[in-house]
Formats: sequence, C-alpha cells, structure tokens
Amino acid sequence: MRRVLLLTALGLTALAGACMWDMDTAAEESKGKISEIEVILGRFDRNSALYYRMRLERVAKELAKDASRFDLYDDAAVASDRLGDHDGAILWMARKKKAMGPGSSGKQTGWYRYYANLGTFEAHGWLAKGGSVETIQQLDSAIRHIEEAIEMNADAHFGREIYQLETLKWIRAVKTGQTVQPLGEWVVRRIQDPRPGSQKMSTQKAVTGFLGLVKLGNAWESVDVFYALRDFLSRRRDGQLAHFASLRAKELEGEGKVTLLGHFEDGYATEYPGFRPEVQQTFFNEQEFKRLRRDADAGQAHRQSFMAMKLTDGMHPDTDETFWDGYEEYAYSDIRSPNIFMLGRTQMALMVGTVLALLVGGITTLVFIVRWAVRRRRMRVTR
Repeated sequence: MRRVLLLTALGLTALAGACMWDMDTAAEESKGKISEIEVILGRFDRNSALYYRMRLERVAKELAKDASRFDLYDDAAVASDRLGDHDGAILWMARKKKAMGPGSSGKQTGWYRYYANLGTFEAHGWLAKGGSVETIQQLDSAIRHIEEAIEMNADAHFGREIYQLETLKWIRAVKTGQTVQPLGEWVVRRIQDPRPGSQKMSTQKAVTGFLGLVKLGNAWESVDVFYALRDFLSRRRDGQLAHFASLRAKELEGEGKVTLLGHFEDGYATEYPGFRPEVQQTFFNEQEFKRLRRDADAGQAHRQSFMAMKLTDGMHPDTDETFWDGYEEYAYSDIRSPNIFMLGRTQMALMVGTVLALLVGGITTLVFIVRWAVRRRRMRVTR
C-alpha cells in the first residue's frame, strides 16, 4: 500500500511538468535538437540523486561565501526539488528574493527565473502532499507565479511554460470537479476556442511544449502527459508517433503510475483520423516500441554507470573539466521504418503524391517522345 501511495505521489508530481531553471537548462537547450520520437522513447540525458546532492552541497557552500550570486539559488532550489525536497526548494527561492531585494527590476532574468521556479516548486509540493482541495491555495499561488513568469518572457523554454500553465489549470479544474476531460482534450479545446487575452496555442506548439516538459521536466513519468501527446500527434495526423506516445502511457500504467482522472477513456483519440492503427501497424509498433525502449534504457544505464563511477570518486561535471574523459557515447540502434501499411496519413499522402508526380512526369515525357517521333517521320515523308 505504501508503495502504491508513493507511486501515485510521484506520478502526480510528474504531471505538473516542470519549467525549472538551473545551470543545466541552458546547456540542454543549446544542444542539438533531438527528434520527437527520441524524446518519446527516452533517449535524453537524466541525472541521478547523487549528482544533485553533490551540486546542492557545493552551491550551499558557495552562497555562504557570496550571497549575491543569484543563479546559484536556482541551482540549489532545482537540486532540492529533484531530490523531492519541494519545501526546501521554495525556501531557496525565498532566500533568492531576499538577496535580490525589492529594488531590482522585474524584467531582470533573475526575477523571471524566480517566478518560473517558484511556481513549479509550489505545484510539485502541493501534488506531492496529495493535492488536497483544502490546500488548493498553494496551487493557485503556483498558477499566479507561472503567469507572472510568462508575462515577463512568454518565449522562454520555447513556450513550454504556456503548456505547463494550462496543465496546472487543468489539474485545478479536475480537483475541484469542474471538468472530467483528459488533459489532451482540455488543451485541444483551448486551441479550438481560445479565451480572451490568452496566449496563442496550436497543435504543433502543444507537441513541442509537452515534449519539452518530458525532456527538461518531470513529465517523463506522467501518464496524462503522454496520453495528451498522443492526442496532439494524432490531431497532427502522425499515427505512428501517436501510437508510440500511447504505448509509453500504457507502459507507465503497467509500472503503477496513474492518471489524475483515475481512469482514461481510450476512445478519445480515435476522433482524430491520424490514430487508427491497423492490425499490422499495431503489431509492428508494439514490438518496435518495446525493442527501442529496452535500447533507450540500456543507453541511460550506460551513462549512469560511468557517472556513478566518477561521482563516487568525488568528481562532478560542474567543476571538473575532465569528468567526461574516457566516456564513449552509447550507440543506439536504428529506428526501423514501418512498411506502407503502417504509414500515417501525412506520410501516405506524400508517398502517393510522389508516385503520382512520377507517373504524370513519365506520361508527359512519353507523349513528348511520341510527338517528336511523329513530327520527324512527317518531315522525312515531305522530303
């Protein structure tokens, strides 16, 4: 029972996504973009508890010597949150606010990160404690702080905070009995019928935003987020990617993770023509997904093993330039392409279009050759 409650708390905390700012954020965003399918499979870097404990210990010592280094408060707070100490993360933000002082400009990067981080930590803390309606004022505070961050910089995190905010509002609506819509349906309705003064949303921006919450936040463990991704990808007519997102959600459910709704009506995405896998496609996707997920986990284990060896020796990538010396990148296996029966409608349309173009081009060329031959023959006859 205790394990079930723990998994539920972890799953709900993951649901809040995360637009957290620390020294890793810019480094990750500056890396080359990885594909959507790689994010869904889990082919992105994740760090261990020891990694964050060592960072927190170092940063706390540095701030004791120089309290004016505002960025270090973010590092300490995010490390605390990653370690499950959400109250400690909020306390670090209170220290940062005091250090910056009331006279600082609200447009400064330090204040934007303050609001973005504080709102995220408040949401995580509230959900980790069960997300009770009696204490929903903490979620309301989180929503206000994320809204303030968006007002300062709506394009930060490539717009992910807009979708984090929408997720928090959905959580509130579910908890207070105002909706029974799945997260994906909630966001789709906002795309179709935007509210006055709200940020402009689109299906593609929703895909990008939620994948960002998976890659740079906690949403890798969220059933609701992956079902929402399934809906957005299906709406975009990417049937195979939508199916992969659905399979990840089911994988999480198999591990004991739950949706905020407590159940999920699986028929919703079939409203979209992109999510209609045939028998052949379903079999291919499921087998390929399992193979690729095993491979992704092996890649993570490879990286974590190397890091653990260095971390236990007292080294840390924050401070040691030689930390990655000797590391060999894991060679992920190729992602196999499905056959023609397994293509999504967009890919099928492109293939049909290409075939038609070649056919028309071939007929045009043939007609030209025939006409040229006839003309040449006539010229010979007239001579």
